[in-house]
Amino acid sequence: MRGSLLMLVAAAGLFANVSSAEAWEVRTRLVQRVGTVDMVIQDGNLYETSGNPLRIRLQIGVFDDAAGPAPAGGVFGVVDMSHSSIAVTTRRTPGRLPAFATPAGANGEPATDPYRALTNVDAEVGPQTIAWACAGAEPGPQPPAVIRGRNTFVSVWEMTIDHDWRCLYQAGVTLSGSIVVADAWSVAGTPVQPLCGKSPTPGSVTYVADVLPAVPFTTQVRYIFGPPPFPTPIYWFCTADWNEDELVDSSDFFEFLEDFFSGYADSDCNGTSDSADFFWFLTQFFQNCWQ
Repeated sequence: MRGSLLMLVAAAGLFANVSSAEAWEVRTRLVQRVGTVDMVIQDGNLYETSGNPLRIRLQIGVFDDAAGPAPAGGVFGVVDMSHSSIAVTTRRTPGRLPAFATPAGANGEPATDPYRALTNVDAEVGPQTIAWACAGAEPGPQPPAVIRGRNTFVSVWEMTIDHDWRCLYQAGVTLSGSIVVADAWSVAGTPVQPLCGKSPTPGSVTYVADVLPAVPFTTQVRYIFGPPPFPTPIYWFCTADWNEDELVDSSDFFEFLEDFFSGYADSDCNGTSDSADFFWFLTQFFQNCWQ
């Protein structure tokens, strides 16, 4: 947009279980999803020149440390996750990823997209029902539970962030919540063996997680806009052009009012939306800063 260069700074957190009795650590990282490829944000800096929306995934894992191995059950999911944002809007694409789509109805509030703030996300594996197949004329070995995110990262959440070019280097998204790890997976009920023969019928076995205490995490995606060198001036663009169509007219005024009364009108880019933003916008509007 307008020849801008965007720098994305991703501060991916590393968080260990605070209990001295545990010999493992939980890690988080953020990746950019491009097609079917996850590009790890290695050094915290991602340069983006297209101005297109960015697909970002949250990945988590539980890892061995020097004191001992990671729990055998791997990652169970995240609970009580929330988003807060400054100067960007976000869409679930789809939010919880398929393996972590339990419980029902916990893909965040509000339920509509796009959003600037989101709460009450639970993204868990839930009980696993695994098909039990035949091996020739006899039942095959009982299948194990699927272990995810043990000594590796697994994606649990995907969002697409749409750039709002108003507040430049203050813009970004913060995700916070708790990560739940499974100590093991236990069989629930009685496994159903497959019926093998001329007309085989698969059986099934259901597993439930024996979970450990949740581990808090926080991770951020922060944007820095504008041509280098960074950081750019706060008021690098025309604030009064609220809908970014390179015109200042009544539509900008009414869209600003809508955002102002919704609490998303940080026109002076100080991280808050208050009366100072209203008067700053009016000043820029009547001066028509594109002239």
